[in-house]
Amino acid sequence: ADLAAIATNVINTLSASQAALLSTAQMAGLSSGQLGAMTTDQLNNLGTTQIKALTSNQIKALSSAQLNNLQAAQLAVLDATSFATLSTAAVAGMTSTQLGQLSTAQVAKLTSTAIAKLNTTQLQGLTTAQLAALSSSQIKSMGSAQLNALNSAQILAIDSSDIAAINMSTLAGMTTTQLSYLSTTQVAALGTAQKAGLTSAQIAAL
Repeated sequence: ADLAAIATNVINTLSASQAALLSTAQMAGLSSGQLGAMTTDQLNNLGTTQIKALTSNQIKALSSAQLNNLQAAQLAVLDATSFATLSTAAVAGMTSTQLGQLSTAQVAKLTSTAIAKLNTTQLQGLTTAQLAALSSSQIKSMGSAQLNALNSAQILAIDSSDIAAINMSTLAGMTTTQLSYLSTTQVAALGTAQKAGLTSAQIAAL
């Protein structure tokens, strides 16, 4: 059937079982508006081959509610490059469990703006491998409260070059406990300007 000709308000009238019968070609042919109109039940019942057929523009159209309801296996087959197109709201709507299930390639494509909006619970759900995969700009986008929410293993997983990118004010907002988690290599990467904003107690904790 020519699904492109079907109105968006008709697409969401398909039952979940009917939606599950759509071919990969039909899925790829859906407009962003049509995909955005699909219910969470419809999306949740799609197979991984159907999800994998979605383009970056289609994935970008997913709302936070839709993305929040995708299963781990469905998220796993989404092309990593498409994660760069996800809206901040869509990423912010993902659960800590979902975020923790993303591949390192997918996490590395999230925008710095999206990373900056993650709450502490979401960040605590990230694996050490995911944190190691983040770029300097992604780490730099994190605020003190976000970094203070990470445990020792997570802090140690951050590349030393990324630690060197943290803003002075952000570093100054980290607790002595968090700063004590830094390895000697990470501490050595800190610049003079970064350490200039630290208190004597923070310096001692390094």
